[in-house]
Amino acid sequence: AAMADLGEARHLNPADPGPYRTRGEFFLSQKKTEEAIGELKQAVALNVSDFESQFLLGQAWLNTNKVNEAIEAFSAALKVKPTDVRTLRARATAYGRFENYAAAMADFSAILAQRPGDAAVTEARGVAALQSGAHKQAIADFSALLKGIGDRPDWRYFRGTALLNEKRAADAAADFTASLAQAPGDADVLAARARAPQMLDKFDGADADLTQALNAQPKAGALLVQRAQARFLAGRYAEAAADFKAAQALPGQISNANVQNALWLFIAQGQAKQDGRESLVTTANGLNSRAWPAAVFRFYLGEVSAETVINDAAGDASKTCEAHFYLGHAGLLLNQPEEAREQFTVALQACGRESIEHQSARMSLARM
Repeated sequence: AAMADLGEARHLNPADPGPYRTRGEFFLSQKKTEEAIGELKQAVALNVSDFESQFLLGQAWLNTNKVNEAIEAFSAALKVKPTDVRTLRARATAYGRFENYAAAMADFSAILAQRPGDAAVTEARGVAALQSGAHKQAIADFSALLKGIGDRPDWRYFRGTALLNEKRAADAAADFTASLAQAPGDADVLAARARAPQMLDKFDGADADLTQALNAQPKAGALLVQRAQARFLAGRYAEAAADFKAAQALPGQISNANVQNALWLFIAQGQAKQDGRESLVTTANGLNSRAWPAAVFRFYLGEVSAETVINDAAGDASKTCEAHFYLGHAGLLLNQPEEAREQFTVALQACGRESIEHQSARMSLARM
């Protein structure tokens, strides 16, 4: 009867957004989102400054995962009440779904300006900061939580990840160890802790952590590849090849990462004096001959020159890095140390300092 009365009210005063808003809120509470959106759009069409209608419309759009529309509605509401905590939090959530973590962080900061020390918002800002690459802010937020609230394994993990991204490997390892003391065997934390010694060219600890993680998740492809690369860098080529091969055998569509892993597998097999040609041919046959890194496969199979590989990579920084990296390893496999040295030297200039290719090129030069 009440809803019928509201319908009558709309007819008696069609310029009043109130009945539309009330009906929209009712439909939203009943999880009838499409009906709610219809009513709330009518409400804001009548009064774009109707704060509550804009907020509810944003919530309805967010429920249907229409993030752009949700952000637009929440922003309209905030034009009316710029410091409303509920709306700032909702818009931050929408920004997060849209992977606009910097904007989410800004909204969480606006809330904290009004509510300093709010643990939930501080945590949310810390996560958004970590996702957006604002690692110093993430460290500050999780440090405040750990000091003010108490120890938690997830906060240790988040701060450790930020510390690792700031190249503070020892501090990161300490946080990951503290996290594992509270949540033993967590595969994500073990994989993260493995990165700390690897960053310092120390691989025994990394191998132990990754092996423990793989004991819990034996078919985790990312963990297999991470351990394979650690073993490759450590010069344990036969074990690296076994891991790359196991990762290649996992079910799933061929991705660019798997194509790259096939090249790493071939290099590891070559260094281990194993015949890797068959698997290389199998992967190469499934590639578009004009797509990268098909030229590298064809070079390894003796079909094109190094110049062709470099020309195919020209104009793309990532491909140029990979071209010289793979050509450097080809020089090692072919017992052409001067060629290898030349290609690895170029790779050091072309590859980002944090890339696995840069680390491998640097370590390969040091061993020559």
